[in-house]
Amino acid sequence: MGKKSKNPGKATKSSQEQELATAYPSDGPSEEELNSLQTSSASLQAKLDNLTSLAQANDRAGFVQQFVPLDLSSEDTAGYLEDLT
Repeated sequence: MGKKSKNPGKATKSSQEQELATAYPSDGPSEEELNSLQTSSASLQAKLDNLTSLAQANDRAGFVQQFVPLDLSSEDTAGYLEDLT
């Protein structure tokens, strides 16, 4: 038989809770990550490369224009752009 806890009512943190408590701010992907992220679909990769370029250039309006679904209303598109700025 194992040892009994001295504090049986005390809950222990789950590994997920411990992970969340150790979150660090991100400065974005490294050059190595940017250079190694690829998909096997040429058209998808071209779209992702375009979006990445727009984001790196801080062209939020261009990013939103290329990113949002075609059926999104102009009001919702403007709202999304406002949320990014």
